[in-house]
Amino acid sequence: MKLTLDIEHTVTERDGKTHFDPFETDNDLVMIGTLTDKGEEKLFTIYHNSVYGQPTETEGMHLINFDGAGVQELLDRATILIGHNIVHDLVWLWESGFSMMVLSLTPCLQSTYCNVDRSSRCR
Repeated sequence: MKLTLDIEHTVTERDGKTHFDPFETDNDLVMIGTLTDKGEEKLFTIYHNSVYGQPTETEGMHLINFDGAGVQELLDRATILIGHNIVHDLVWLWESGFSMMVLSLTPCLQSTYCNVDRSSRCR
């Protein structure tokens, strides 16, 4: 299955620089969006500064009822991953506990395609 993937995350500002990586302890994976080659679109919200659309009284991010198994199931079925800056997204997914084996990356003008190995898993 071809799977188009995009992630959203928080960033850390420090010393005049923006840090985008998952290795910053204050950065959080916020959302994962997917689209299959059959047109099935799913949005997985992980953290948000409101709960179910209502602003919260406390500051900070709140864990939403997150379906990590649903994301992993889509990754397990994928033979090709498609996404803008997919290497960045893969690092975030791996560091967030998801697993997949990437055989090759083929950059193109607007997206990158990943061939995914079904016979073995990372981590």
